[in-house]
Amino acid sequence: MHKFSKFIPILIALLIFLAACSTKKNTFTSRTYHNLTAHFNAYFNGKEALKQAFTLINDQNIDNYNEILRVFTFDNHQQLSAVSPLCERTIEKGMKVIAKHSMNFNGVEYVKWIDDSYLIIGKARLLKQDYTGAHEIFSHVIVYFDKNAEATEALLWDAITYLVEGKTGQVLNLLAQAKDRISSGFTNNNINKLYYLVEADYYIKVNDYPQAISSIDKALAKKQKKDIECRLLFIKAQLLNKLNKNQEALATLNALFKKNPPYEMTLYGNILAAQCLENTNSKAENLKKSLLKLIKDSKNKEYLDALYYALAKIELNQKNENKALEYFKLSAHNSSTNQYQKALTYTTLGDIYFNKRLYKEAQAYYDSAVQVMPKNFPDFEKHQNRAAILNELITALNTIALEDSVQKLSKLSEEELQAHIDKLIQNYKLEEQRKKQEEQQKLQQQLANAPVFYNTASTSNDWYFYNTNTLTLGKNEFKQRWGNRPLEDLWRLKNKTPIMEDYEFVDSTFITSDSSKNASDPVKPEFYLKNIPKTPEDFANSNKRIETALYTAGKIYFNNLKEYDKAIYYFQELNTRFPKNEKADEAYYLCYISATEIGRNTDAQVCKDSLLKLYPNSFYSHLVLDPEYYKHVSSEEDIASEHIMNTLNALQNNEYAKAVALADSGIVKFHDLEVLARLSYIKALALANITKRDTLLYILPNIINSYPNTQVASQSKYLLSLLNEKVTNNNIDKNNNNKDSINNTTNNAKTLYNLPKDDDINLIIISFDPLKITANEMKIAITDFNEQSYSSDKFTVNVTFLNDTRMIASIGYFKSKSEALKYYNNIKENQNFKNTLTKGDCKIFIISSINYPIFFKQKDENNYYNFFIEHYIN
Repeated sequence: MHKFSKFIPILIALLIFLAACSTKKNTFTSRTYHNLTAHFNAYFNGKEALKQAFTLINDQNIDNYNEILRVFTFDNHQQLSAVSPLCERTIEKGMKVIAKHSMNFNGVEYVKWIDDSYLIIGKARLLKQDYTGAHEIFSHVIVYFDKNAEATEALLWDAITYLVEGKTGQVLNLLAQAKDRISSGFTNNNINKLYYLVEADYYIKVNDYPQAISSIDKALAKKQKKDIECRLLFIKAQLLNKLNKNQEALATLNALFKKNPPYEMTLYGNILAAQCLENTNSKAENLKKSLLKLIKDSKNKEYLDALYYALAKIELNQKNENKALEYFKLSAHNSSTNQYQKALTYTTLGDIYFNKRLYKEAQAYYDSAVQVMPKNFPDFEKHQNRAAILNELITALNTIALEDSVQKLSKLSEEELQAHIDKLIQNYKLEEQRKKQEEQQKLQQQLANAPVFYNTASTSNDWYFYNTNTLTLGKNEFKQRWGNRPLEDLWRLKNKTPIMEDYEFVDSTFITSDSSKNASDPVKPEFYLKNIPKTPEDFANSNKRIETALYTAGKIYFNNLKEYDKAIYYFQELNTRFPKNEKADEAYYLCYISATEIGRNTDAQVCKDSLLKLYPNSFYSHLVLDPEYYKHVSSEEDIASEHIMNTLNALQNNEYAKAVALADSGIVKFHDLEVLARLSYIKALALANITKRDTLLYILPNIINSYPNTQVASQSKYLLSLLNEKVTNNNIDKNNNNKDSINNTTNNAKTLYNLPKDDDINLIIISFDPLKITANEMKIAITDFNEQSYSSDKFTVNVTFLNDTRMIASIGYFKSKSEALKYYNNIKENQNFKNTLTKGDCKIFIISSINYPIFFKQKDENNYYNFFIEHYIN
């Protein structure tokens, strides 16, 4: 015991020191201790973890040089998940500093690393994509540490978070606050550098390229790190190219090359330079030589698509279209894993052929493009739509050619038909032989350029498929060109519509697709005979396909391609070959408009006279005589829709007498059968509530007879059959009745409710337990959501009892199924409203105006909900 007594004073002194270092005492010792331990312990470790996260993001970053580079490499949502563990460590260490070392007395923080700890937590949350959490932390620093430079940095990182989210509305305000603070001295060198980077990123994202260039120049003046400086110079060159300031862009690229940037940036810098050259630029030939030299370099194999594309752009600028097409096709042939470049090449080829009105070739390239096109591709929807339109056109034209060909073949004698088929088979064999030779030549060329793949030690691998090296090469070449295609007939084609040219032209395009076991071999006569019509029914079906295809082709040439001469041809062909077709009046009208557009006045008059003579009461006849006619019709439709909504609203609010009165006034006012049928149906439901349910048994048959071919008539039949079934079931034993109701719940839902259509008027229904959430609370929650997300829309919100234990809130009206689904998804995913849904034991679903009265009468929430899930969600 005695030998330890000398340590007792030391232990006592240590305890006194530790007591003096409490965060509850504002002493010099406490401040010194907590500043030292906070900085060199938890904060240091947290900051190092954050540095590692940013380094990892930079290392894993893959830039898309085909679009303007991102200012910040972490502005890539797909990469951020990889750094989540490092971010968690940063947050843990930052929270530890705040929890153990904060010394806040009278609103003043005496440990200088607390605000820094908040900052690294905010940055870590940003990298974790917890944007709400990041905003909260940065806002805390801005408010509580406003006397420190860190508050200025927090303003900039708050702005960065909004930019990463794709939200630009708050950024200018945050930048203005940061600029004021910088002017007031609340800054440092790093903050000054960061400010102009954030400003440049903002202006790029709002497409204000001149301002972005100005901000980049200011950022470059602050002497950034080399990697940031190179990145900014490349972005500046891209922006100048977008503004057609190509000489300035070339000068910027020259400045970039002097910085010795990374190899990939240098390569794409040369490609960008090719795009900046003017038609008469004397440097074009030198740049072409440089690009060809890069193409020959084996280490650039993965960039061949981009290099050939750049060469093609130079040739296109110099009006050498044929050479440009050659290079574009080489770019497509050498496409690598760069899906963006692949889509760019295909769409460029598609655009060239489209502008030349070579739609078959254009369709093939657009079709390939949309299969690989990323959703952030410029004019994504335009290319998707153009591909779909051309696909529909080529399908229609191929259908006409095929059906005309097989009908002509059906009229040949047996000997003539057999001779023709023999020629087709011979052509097929020759074509296959040609393709085989072409593939062998291509393989030999590839092997000549890649000697490392030869296996000279083996003598048993002479045949292609026994040689693993050449087989691997072939597989890789196939994947590069075609991607991972399934093993199936006509694997090259996305659209496998049969194609057959006129039988008078001996051509292998007669071959059609058929994956069935019978008649599937192109070298067998049965392969060709299977498409030839034989019976009257076959000919009728073939003619119907031609009729539909002629109408489709005419509409596309008229509406989408504006080729009015072609539209006239196909509409005239339609009405000449099939004078009693159901679209004849529309075809005459569109033929009249097309002829008028291109000054073919004689044709226009003939079409107009034929329309008025053959279809005097047609909508299109009225339109020819009065071009404003459609406005009157459209106006009446809008008024009728509003009247139906008002009538439904009265029914929904249990104002049955008002609903009957509105229905009656509408029946007198409007003339459209669908409108009259709907109003009669709503009136029937209102009368059934006023009197008794049996009223429907007498009114519904009248509706069915008065409006036999309407949607309402079909629904009335379903409802009437259900009511009759219920009357019958009342005479059946209770037990059997219970069994039947259980077994037929799903079937009743299918027959009771009308299947949804895209143009239905819809309501959103939210059912809830009124004991858990009041009607007023529900209405307020919905109104708050609408004001936040749909402030420009005037939705009505009504709440009523469904039965003794459930209430429903209805939101409406939505003019289409797609609009209702969009609202449904938004309100379900809204974080604030989720709490309301959970609290009130809610169900949310969509219901059409036709189905709502049935649902309200049946009051079977679960039954309709099952119907909703099956027909709206699944």
